[in-house]
Amino acid sequence: PLVILERIGDPDNLGGIFRNAAAFGAGGVLLSPGCCDPLYRKAVRTSIATTLQIPYAVVNEWPNGLIALRDCGYTLVALTPKNTALELHRYRLPEGSSGAAFLLGNEGDGLTAAAMSLADYRVRIPLETIVDSLNVATASGLALYHARGLRDHAELRGV
Repeated sequence: PLVILERIGDPDNLGGIFRNAAAFGAGGVLLSPGCCDPLYRKAVRTSIATTLQIPYAVVNEWPNGLIALRDCGYTLVALTPKNTALELHRYRLPEGSSGAAFLLGNEGDGLTAAAMSLADYRVRIPLETIVDSLNVATASGLALYHARGLRDHAELRGV
């Protein structure tokens, strides 16, 4: 899987997302303009230096650059807390897809409407009503863990 970040402003969150990407075998991280710098000292420290190991790039043509990713066979999966979205544990990678590309948005505002409109799927992590959302780094870890389970399951089936 890939991780795509839109306007992540907190270096601790960015570092945590890179750490999760390394832990669950993500192929790389794509950043929108407006994300904080992965090489900022606090991001590097929080990531346990995985910002120096995981491939990343800035998508300057945002959000239209995501179309090129879809053209390469990736499925764009937007994480959102909206109740109308598919629950993450029900999401399955479509046959023929090169992999999931998880879109995660800004800590306060989430994904922009423009980025959300390009998503092939909208998924949510079901929560108890006492909490309306998770920290973006935590959400990235859960999504990547789910993708790893899907990949492991496919390998067991010989796919």
